[in-house]
Amino acid sequence: GSQLYRVTFDNVVMSDVKGVRYAVAPAATIISTTSFMPGDANNDHKVDVADVLLVANKAIGNNPANFAFEAADVNKDKKIDVADVILVANIAIGKDPNTASAPRMGNCADVMAIKDLTINAGEEKTIEVTLDNAFAFSALQMTLNLPRGIELKKARLTSRASDEHSLLTHTNMDGSVNMLAFAASTQNFMGNNGAVITLTLKASEEMAREDSL
Repeated sequence: GSQLYRVTFDNVVMSDVKGVRYAVAPAATIISTTSFMPGDANNDHKVDVADVLLVANKAIGNNPANFAFEAADVNKDKKIDVADVILVANIAIGKDPNTASAPRMGNCADVMAIKDLTINAGEEKTIEVTLDNAFAFSALQMTLNLPRGIELKKARLTSRASDEHSLLTHTNMDGSVNMLAFAASTQNFMGNNGAVITLTLKASEEMAREDSL
């Protein structure tokens, strides 16, 4: 947990070269102390790639053991997501995480798209997920919602990702799939348009008709 302490300066007086005194308004600040190290998700008193991977697993819906939520929630928005993964990665490689205490959501006009797909029962097909992005990004998080009868067989990053990027997936109870692509080095994806992920989908022999459009 954390504790807040008030620090004040009062009875502040300045003097010029002639000995004339000037009163200065009191000053005050708040010092916050924590019992944890920001980013130390596994509570081993250091922040490294192990913490990055632990936070990434939590962000996609897994429940890793001995997870220090408060330390992992670097931006203090009461949830663990892709932003915390990148912030912990920045701490691990010695960069300033440069985060405010309040959560932030950037505004952008980026567009993600998937082309319409025709697939027959029992068939397997691969489709591309494209992203037109106006700014550089180093991580991507999303949830894939599939109709009953369609199964995700494989998900892969494209050449827009560097060799240092990883893609983690977690299938939820309702069949949706959480995805998180990131690089522990915080390296950016390449380019501003084109496919970022390919998905290999398989249709079961008996697809759910009630889920059709």
